[in-house]
Amino acid sequence: MENNTKMSLNKTNLNKWVEQGKTIPICINEGCENNVAIRHWSAQGDPSLKTECSRCADARKRNKNIDGITFHKKKYCENNL
Repeated sequence: MENNTKMSLNKTNLNKWVEQGKTIPICINEGCENNVAIRHWSAQGDPSLKTECSRCADARKRNKNIDGITFHKKKYCENNL
């Protein structure tokens, strides 16, 4: 019986990235040890990286705290005209 399970393109790209000895950085938020989220992979096989992991970004956008995590991004814009 044939196995029809296919690995996602994202997982394939990540595996290739790691096999090359490269890593994905950790989340910028203090206390978080998760890898940052990947927006997408370029045609050349390079990841476009966010600064936060998905968990922290979702919590910050919903104004929710995560025990032990201090968010780096501010909740307001400093770019005043």
